[in-house]
Amino acid sequence: MARGGKRPGAGRPKGRKNKKPRRILAIESASVVALARQHSADAVKALAHIALNGRSESARVSAANALLDRGYGRPPMQVDVSARSQVDVIHRGEAEFRKALIDRGLPANLLPPLLAAPNPIDGDNDGTKHNE
Repeated sequence: MARGGKRPGAGRPKGRKNKKPRRILAIESASVVALARQHSADAVKALAHIALNGRSESARVSAANALLDRGYGRPPMQVDVSARSQVDVIHRGEAEFRKALIDRGLPANLLPPLLAAPNPIDGDNDGTKHNE
């Protein structure tokens, strides 16, 4: 017998709705959040107790980290954005950038109006690359 892939008759029949509508799932999710928040003060107290009196060092460190994350937020992820190859910078005026967005399919009514008359860089506004 073949394994994996699409099997005949597997899954929900076409046209049949989910067992629970999304709005009901959202209400249930909101009530779970509300229930959890009712116990948040006790949970923080328990974390503080473990951080101070935990049996193992790993439990104390883990509880302390959890407290810091909740009090000050998690530290931002560090991302290396250093360029590993040459990057070409293209100078474009606002009008040219707007036209490029429209050419790519963005409806013009979603764009804000032009802020000012076109102000070309170095006397041109053709979008060519400038090496400095």
